[in-house]
Amino acid sequence: MGVDLSLMPENYAGVSFNLLEMERSRDIWAAIQGSKKEFPCGPIRCFGAYIGDGNQGYGDLRSTPYGDPLTAILAGDLADILFDAELRGNNIWIAAAVIAMPRDKRIFLLWH
Repeated sequence: MGVDLSLMPENYAGVSFNLLEMERSRDIWAAIQGSKKEFPCGPIRCFGAYIGDGNQGYGDLRSTPYGDPLTAILAGDLADILFDAELRGNNIWIAAAVIAMPRDKRIFLLWH
């Protein structure tokens, strides 16, 4: 787990075109970690990858910036966590988007 979290909803088979940067919330981070609903996922193709020159860009993401394995959570499980959370700022509209997603959609978690 990192200090910041970006959500990357899966568009299709290990690919995400969207990056939703949540505002820092240790309560939400602890709820995600405590839920035991995270599961490992392999490399994903997304915009959040670090490319050769050290900048972020579109490519394969294999681990977090801390070297930890990537994880994902189902949208329904994350929606349940966010529904009960005290939300503020951008996390309000991000929670609304997650709640509107199909419950079985994978959301990749980029802890950074």
